[in-house]
Order: sequence, then C-alpha cells, then structure tokens
Amino acid sequence: MKKDLSKPALSKNDNMVILTACQGEQRNCPNLLVKSTKWESMTADWLEKNKISEKLKKTINSKKILRHHKISVVIAGCPNGCSKPYTANIGLVGFVKPDVEPDLCTACGECEIVCPDTAITVNGGPPVFDRDKCLGCIKCRDICPTNAISLSESGIRIFEGGKQGRHPKLGEIIAEKNTPDEVFEVLNKIFENLTD
Repeated sequence: MKKDLSKPALSKNDNMVILTACQGEQRNCPNLLVKSTKWESMTADWLEKNKISEKLKKTINSKKILRHHKISVVIAGCPNGCSKPYTANIGLVGFVKPDVEPDLCTACGECEIVCPDTAITVNGGPPVFDRDKCLGCIKCRDICPTNAISLSESGIRIFEGGKQGRHPKLGEIIAEKNTPDEVFEVLNKIFENLTD
C-alpha cells in the first residue's frame, strides 16, 4: 500500500498567530502607558479581518503545525515589558517621550538620578534626553519637584525579530507610531514579507 505524502489540509483551528497582552490594566499597573487590552482587541480584529492566519498557513510545508511555525505578537502597556515583547517575533510596546519646560527646571538632577536607562544628563541646566536610550517610561516626570517634565501622547513602539529558545534574540525597533492605522500599516508590511 502506498502512503499519501501530499500535504494534508490544516485545521481551521490552527491559529498561526499567538497574540498575548500584558495584564497591566487588570493589575492596576502604575507604569501603564497604553491600554493593552484595547490594543489586543484591535490587533485580534485586524488579524482576523486580514486573514493573516490563513495566509501564514499557506507558507507551511509540513504535515503538522509546530510551535516554531507560529508568529508571536506580544503587546506591553509600558517599556518594562513584563509580557516579554522584546523576545517575540513582533512586539508592540507603549511609550511616551519626555520633554522639559526650561523655565520651570531648577537643574536639581533628580530626573537624571531616577532614570533607569541613563538617558538623562543634567549639567547645570535643564535635562538633555538621549532619545536612543530613553525607553519612554514616566519616572523622570514623576520625580520632578517643579513639574518641569511633561510627556508626549502615548504611542506604540514596534519591535521585530525577537526570538526565544536555544538561541534567543531581542527584537529591534522598526517604528514608532501614534495611531492604530499607522501601527497596522507597519504590521501589514511585516506580514506581507512573511507570506510572500
């Protein structure tokens, strides 16, 4: 008897995208910059509307879908990344950009001391922010005794290329966007590259 080696039809229940979001809202996280459950819902709707899972299934050349065939999309409400967005295939991380009102600043240096990313320098004047180091938390604003530091509207920093397992890798920032349409435009390009 001859075995049928043709590719079997994959089940409709084999979702090719593992979507996870942080639990910051449920746990009243003080660091939350974006509503992760809202972003999770919008992302799930976008994935379904664009039939991303079905498109990814067509790229599988195997009889069985394994974990490493799937794409992980992880949403974090803040740069602390408790939900592990930095080692996901795609990470969506809430962020803000600090700014300073020089007339209110006393150059006390408290913001420089509290910054976990050493992204602030105070040399006798208002703080200077190193935008390449700043992850966009809120510690500098919260510590400022004169309220000289304000924050931009929150946005989403998009990471791509993270990986867990035996050879882990951190994803790299590929974009910073402020609206869902902008974020989903970037996601569309990522998934187009994965399914071509």
